[in-house]
Parts: sequence; structure tokens; C-alpha cells
Amino acid sequence: MFASMVVAALALQAAEQRVLVLDLASSGVAPEVTKNLSEMFALSVRKAMPSASVLGASEIASMIALERQKDLVGCADDVSCLAEIGGALGAELLALGTVGKVGTLHVLTLKLVNTRETRTLRHVSQEVAGGAENLVDAMRQLGANLIDPKAPIDQGYLSIGGSGEVSIDGEDVGPAPLTRLAVRAGLHVVTWRSAAGETTDKRVRVEPYTTTEVDPMASVAAAGPPKRLVERR
Repeated sequence: MFASMVVAALALQAAEQRVLVLDLASSGVAPEVTKNLSEMFALSVRKAMPSASVLGASEIASMIALERQKDLVGCADDVSCLAEIGGALGAELLALGTVGKVGTLHVLTLKLVNTRETRTLRHVSQEVAGGAENLVDAMRQLGANLIDPKAPIDQGYLSIGGSGEVSIDGEDVGPAPLTRLAVRAGLHVVTWRSAAGETTDKRVRVEPYTTTEVDPMASVAAAGPPKRLVERR
């Protein structure tokens, strides 16, 4: 019985897909911000691929020598080079990207490489306005979208005050107050319904990655300008 368990475990290990997530290359971005974004990148890929073995920078560093790590960074734009090194580490997929700053905007670019077929499977790029907190949330969303194109990439958040039952665009979401509800960026109608059946409606615009506060008795307060998105496959 023990032998059969070992065989089953080995078979499972062989079937498990391995994904390497490299640290982001950066330009004009503080090292600590780049480090946090790289960690969020690996975490978002992990969550999007729960059945895979996803290895981040620390795991990769424990597997290969420093010179080989430099090779990985040095061939970031060469798919054949990446595929060769990733394949040598037993990884079927390689996720990598860059973060840079252009004026007041940050630009995130991610790509997913198939090491067996030596080709880029998916390539997404996004411009993000605002501070580092917006960048982290943008990376969380964009990293998930790199793996699953159906994952949202333009979510913002609503914090809803007041009292009574609340609906957003006609869909019930529960009693107020509500904190940081994830919604798609854009215009929404928030409705409060009292116990007596009276309703109050407010139209509110939600920007990506920011939290907008809305209350039936106050004007809408939103933070952060919108982003622009460019996506290539």
C-alpha cells in the first residue's frame, strides 16, 4: 500500500503544472514599490492558478545560481531565451513584466510565456494614475487577468453610508453601511430603501482602484483620476 501511495504522489507531482513568476523589471519606480508589486504579481498568479505550482522570486533563487538568475533578467525580451531557462527549471509557463513611470502615470506590462512552444501566450499593459496603493490594486487585477482574460481589470470600490437596504444598479447588496464593495469602474445607481418602502437614488461614478464614498444625505466624494488600458494578445 505504501508503494502505491508513493507512485500516486509521484504521478501527481509529475502532472502538476509549474509556473515561474519573475520579479518585475522597473524604470523610475522606487525599489520597495517594485518589490511589493512583484510579490503581488506572484500572489495574483497563485490565486488564479490554485492547482499549479507557482514559484516566485525567492523560490526561484533557491533553485538556481546567481549567474543563472542574471540570465533570466537579461533575456526578459527574448522569448527563446526565457523558454530555454524556464524549461530547464521544469516550468511550462513563465510570467514576467515591467513597471515604469511616464510623467504622472505608471505603466504595468505583463506577459505569459509558454516554454514548451517558445511563444508568448498573452500580453497585457495598463496605465495607472494615482499613488502606490493604486498600483498594488492594479497589479492584483492585471495579474489575475493575465491568467484568466475574464477576470476584471477595471474594478473600483464603493463605501456606502446611510441606513436601509441597498441596491446597486437594481441588484440588492445588503443593508447599509457597507464598506469597500468591489464594482466595475463607471457610472452606477445606488438605491437606499427604508423600512417604510421609501427609496433614495444617487448616481455615482467609480474610478478604477479607488474607493468612492456615497451617502444618501451627502454629495459623492471620489478620489483618483481614471486610467487608460491597452491590451494586446
